[in-house]
Amino acid sequence: MCSKNNDHEDLLERARKLREQATLMEENLRAHAPRPTSSSSSFRSPTTSSPMVEYTELENSIWTISYRFSSQPPLENNDNYNKKDSNAMPFRTFYSGNFRIRLKDDGYSEYLSTESDFSSSKSDIRIVKIWGWDKETSNEDDQNYLLFSMDVKLPGSDPDLPNQTERYYFQARIDWGTPEGKSILQLREGTITVKKDVAEQTKGRWGLFNVAGILSQFRYCGDFIAKATAS
Repeated sequence: MCSKNNDHEDLLERARKLREQATLMEENLRAHAPRPTSSSSSFRSPTTSSPMVEYTELENSIWTISYRFSSQPPLENNDNYNKKDSNAMPFRTFYSGNFRIRLKDDGYSEYLSTESDFSSSKSDIRIVKIWGWDKETSNEDDQNYLLFSMDVKLPGSDPDLPNQTERYYFQARIDWGTPEGKSILQLREGTITVKKDVAEQTKGRWGLFNVAGILSQFRYCGDFIAKATAS
């Protein structure tokens, strides 16, 4: 019985010594730990994200447009090509990138250049001009849409329109978000189209009439996302 008590006291003594050693080690670590400097404390502080830009009207608003489109629209059933020869089907080249645009209060559009304008390669498109903008109400869904067009110089590597300038039409639905009870302008479902004469599909013949330049249609060729941004 006495031996058991001695063993128990030995265990308690060992535990006490271990606690003392652990306490001494913690004190030594605190004493020799490097104190944070002003630079290290600023580095550890959480970075604050840039404030969200919010617009309540289109006039004088600035948007970053992220686009992806092809120089020509996809094929339709009545497009002229040899369906039996897959090599005769035109190859679609897609272009992607972004630019900033200011919608001025007088109906004109201002193209805001970025660094990418000065570092583009020969295989990239070049924005020649952005035309005025307009807001229209669709007869189909009674929704309001933002419309503007852009002239683009295509690169020499484009398989359909090498070194040619083509006009593309941008359209986005105007939505109103209401965070915290505020009406915030948002642009949704951005699509890019190109105007094509019906004569390009009918070889210039529509019954007995030559319709080149008379009948035309807008053909889908890409999409874009518009994000409100600061100047």
